[in-house]
Amino acid sequence: ARESDAKRLNLNFNSTPKSMLVHGHCHQKAFGAMKAMRKVLGLVPELQVEFIESSCCGMAGAFGMEAEHYDAS
Repeated sequence: ARESDAKRLNLNFNSTPKSMLVHGHCHQKAFGAMKAMRKVLGLVPELQVEFIESSCCGMAGAFGMEAEHYDAS
């Protein structure tokens, strides 16, 4: 988002009339990163973004995304 504000991004996005649901991770919410994510996703023309208001997904941050932890996640 800072790079966009500073006009340092080359944003040649194609129009994409699609919709997206976003579930932010707990650490993103805790550090206030959702506002920047909303801003950056808002740069994509015609992309309808809906942020899911929910609590923890239980993935334990990156732990649940690592191949060696698939069985536990």
